[in-house]
Amino acid sequence: MKSIFYWLLLIMPLCATTLAASTLEPIYAGTLYPKRGVLLENYLRRTFDAVQGEQPRLQAPIRVVIAPHEEYVHLGYLLAKTYAGIPEAIDRVIILGAPQPRAPVSGLWIPQGERFRTPMGEIALDLHALRTLSASPLVRVMENPAQELGSIELQLPFLQYTINTPWKLVPLISGALSAGQAVEAARLLQPLLGERTLLVVATNLTRYGKHAGYVPFPIAGHMEQRLQRHDQQIIDRVAAADLPGLLHLLGDGNPISNRGGLTLLAALMGGGNRIDFVDYQVSGERIGDYSLSVSYLGAVVSSRQPLFASAWPIPPTPSTSHCGASSPQLLNPRDGNIAPPGSGRNSHLPRKGAGRTA
Repeated sequence: MKSIFYWLLLIMPLCATTLAASTLEPIYAGTLYPKRGVLLENYLRRTFDAVQGEQPRLQAPIRVVIAPHEEYVHLGYLLAKTYAGIPEAIDRVIILGAPQPRAPVSGLWIPQGERFRTPMGEIALDLHALRTLSASPLVRVMENPAQELGSIELQLPFLQYTINTPWKLVPLISGALSAGQAVEAARLLQPLLGERTLLVVATNLTRYGKHAGYVPFPIAGHMEQRLQRHDQQIIDRVAAADLPGLLHLLGDGNPISNRGGLTLLAALMGGGNRIDFVDYQVSGERIGDYSLSVSYLGAVVSSRQPLFASAWPIPPTPSTSHCGASSPQLLNPRDGNIAPPGSGRNSHLPRKGAGRTA
């Protein structure tokens, strides 16, 4: 009996180590959002209740969410408005997360693990999908996933609250991608983008100011509108599936957090899909300081058919900057209708709820 007891003492730490290694733990619970599950769920319930009726009226299911990653106290309402319209019946969520700015990477990266834990419970990883993706030389395995998955972690409670069916997670970190690599990555993901799959691109937009090392124009009047126009150009290129045009814009040093994720999304935006904007905020406007300002966008892509990868290796650059149906269409916050760019009705990114904090 004593020998069995001693063996158990030896085996238990090993089992605990194996379990810990297979579970991805949250790193921002208790700092950027509530740590206790009951408090987090109550917060989400209040936040979603507060934004009812503030989503665009769409004619097709949401296939893609573009959402920022930041402290809930600042962006909770924006995130709730963005996620409120997603289908309740989802089997798989693919999240393209932003890499850490301190360590620029290229290609796609996947974590080792079997599940992701949040204060609201555990989410199973889609191990079959991850194994399939890992067979590509474009995909590599992270050495320290706990420090790299923060942008993905911040999306998960909103997904857990919204989706009512069992679902599995495919977490990917999107490094820098050339146009050819983006098309290759899109073709890798295409078999996973079925009717009950949601794609999430976790990204912040323009990081402006002397402390960000990016000042494309000097600080002057109407800074929020100028940054909106600056970000609009980038989203236009994504919606038009204009990979060369997008990479040209990103080549000016704009430290957008998930440039690779936006490039990959551009490679999936064929077939006349459009981007509907839900909310947009600029931190410099909120705090009154543009020495370091970050732009945050909540947007969705809706389509009757799942997204598909571009058929060409490198798409040609359109001759015009806003070309017909391939350009995104903007949400008019007054009536929820869609207004085409340049129509005079809300011809920049929407400001519905801008400056509001959770």
